Parts: sequence; C-alpha cells; structure tokens
Amino acid sequence: MINTVKGYSLWLMPQGQTYERLNTIIKNLHKDYLKPQFLPHVTLLEELGLSREEMIDKTSRLAERLKPFVIRFQGPVHQGGTDGSAFESAYGRKAHI
Repeated sequence: MINTVKGYSLWLMPQGQTYERLNTIIKNLHKDYLKPQFLPHVTLLEELGLSREEMIDKTSRLAERLKPFVIRFQGPVHQGGTDGSAFESAYGRKAHI
C-alpha cells in the first residue's frame, strides 16, 4: 500500500557534518534492512493544507525571525511506522530545542 501526503510539510534539516553523518546512517539502514531512504530531517508540521504561495509566504516570514538553534535527541533511535508504508521513520525518543 502506498501512502500519499496531501499539502505541504514543514521540516528542519541539519547541515554540514551532522547531515552527512545522519545521511550515512540512513543509507546503511536502507541497505541492511531494505527500508526506504529519506533525507535527514525533523518534521515540525505535516499536511498543512496551504497553497504553494501561502506556504512560501509564511515560511519566508518565519525564516526571517528565526535564529540558529540546536536540537538534541536523547535515548536510542528506533524504527517507527509498523504498517509497512513508505513513510516509516527513525527518530529519537525525546527532543530538546
């Protein structure tokens, strides 16, 4: 069964060494367990139901106000999504911003 997402989602994506390290882990999990690959990210909001123009406007205004910050995950990372869909995820148990 293929799931589809309607609308836009808002993601935070790491940069630099953090991105490379997480991307390598994701690629290895894909290879070892035949799971879908995805870009390293944290989903803040999903299926927002906004038009493309509204999404660009709102996220641009948000980005102008944000300062860089750190997200730290605690606890082991584990596999989520048990329905066999392409939208399975790996995530940290707790996140602190």
